[in-house]
Amino acid sequence: MFSKRRNGMFKKATELSTLYGVETTVIILSEQRKLFSCSQPDVDQVLDRYLAETERVSNNFPSLIKNNIENQLANKKEHVESLKRLEKEQAVAKMIGSMNNFNGGGFWWDLPIDNMEQDELEAYKESMEQLKKNLIARLGLIVYV
Repeated sequence: MFSKRRNGMFKKATELSTLYGVETTVIILSEQRKLFSCSQPDVDQVLDRYLAETERVSNNFPSLIKNNIENQLANKKEHVESLKRLEKEQAVAKMIGSMNNFNGGGFWWDLPIDNMEQDELEAYKESMEQLKKNLIARLGLIVYV
C-alpha cells in the first residue's frame, strides 16, 4: 500500500514538473526510517536552490518585517480614517432621512422658512449663496457687477 501511494506521489510530482516547467522534489522518510526521493531535475540541485533562496529571504527578513509593520500601520490608519468618514456620512444620511420624514418625504429645500430661527435663516442664505457661486464656477459663467 505504501509503495503505491509513494509511486503516486512521485508520478504527480513528475507531472507537475513536466506540465508547468517547475522543479519538484518529494522526499519521504518511512516509519522504518527508509528514505525515498523523486526529483526533477536532481534532488541536490533543487535543495541547493531552495536553501539559497531561503537564506536570501532570511537575510532580508528584518527589513521585510519592518516594511510589513509599516504597511500594517499605514493600513490601520487608513482604516480608522475610513471609519471616521463613514460615520460622518452615516450621520449626514440619517439627518437627511429625518428631514425627509419631517417633510413628508420631500426635500429639505421644500421646507417652509416661516418657522426657521434667525441663525438658521442666515445659514440657509449663506448656503444658497455658496451654491450659486459653485454653480457659476462650474458652468464657467462670468458675472459682471
